[in-house]
Amino acid sequence: MNSRFLSPAKHLLFSLLLATAVHAAPDRDFKTTPVMKLETRTLVQLLEVYHYNKDAVTPADFPQLISDYMREGLDPYRLFFTAEDEKNFRAQYGPRVETDLAYLGNIDTAFTIFKAYEDRVKARVAWINEELKKDYDFTKQETYAPDRSKSDFPASGWVVADGELREEVFGPLAVIVRADDGQRRAIALALEGQLTATLMADADDFAEAASLMDVLEHRAGRVLMNGVPTGVEVCAAMVHGGPYPATSDGRSTSVGTAAIERFTRRVCWQNVPDGLLPEALREGNPLGILRLVDGVPMR
Repeated sequence: MNSRFLSPAKHLLFSLLLATAVHAAPDRDFKTTPVMKLETRTLVQLLEVYHYNKDAVTPADFPQLISDYMREGLDPYRLFFTAEDEKNFRAQYGPRVETDLAYLGNIDTAFTIFKAYEDRVKARVAWINEELKKDYDFTKQETYAPDRSKSDFPASGWVVADGELREEVFGPLAVIVRADDGQRRAIALALEGQLTATLMADADDFAEAASLMDVLEHRAGRVLMNGVPTGVEVCAAMVHGGPYPATSDGRSTSVGTAAIERFTRRVCWQNVPDGLLPEALREGNPLGILRLVDGVPMR
């Protein structure tokens, strides 16, 4: 595939995000608006129909937009993102980029990545301000590369890079990690599928906790606030499952009333005479059960 086609497409992603950021308030909460959805779908269609390069763009090409966005649109000098960030963003959002952009016009993925970038910048500035208060030893033999635009993203911190430290362990074990605001989200993104994820926080921490909720939603079957996950109540809301490798199929739960779905399979009976239908589906409802008829619950 000729990469010249992808260049306008990736700048579409950049421009839609950055143009919004320029005019947004400092406490902005980026979300794709209906106008943005229409603009995105229209621009993608224009590129596909009228661009001089007619080579087809396959679904496999779209995840590269995430890397291009991170490398060229946000962090061209490789100062804030890590290689693990890039890997995790592509794994989480890559499979849906084509659908989001071309069919739904949804650019929330770009906003999520930008939020991670913004958190890193704020954390770095705070760190620099603290470092400036210290005394410096200018006799050390140290170097600094002012231009890293030709380099790859640096490797992640040890807890993110070390796969063994991220694996589930049965038994009395804890790994305690000290991290700044920007690193917490990166660590959460690096987690594999979990049964549960718990946030311990008070009201002063809710703003930071909010930046983790969308990540934990995709990492765990149950997200807790200020609680421990040992108690599993059998109720309609309970989910005791999670994304792989926490469970082999994260679409179901092993505890709660929804667990029955693990042992069921849907069957559609179309244009079948009433006398040949299962009793549960017959017109007179001989079993007297609650059913959904034309979208309305009734007996």
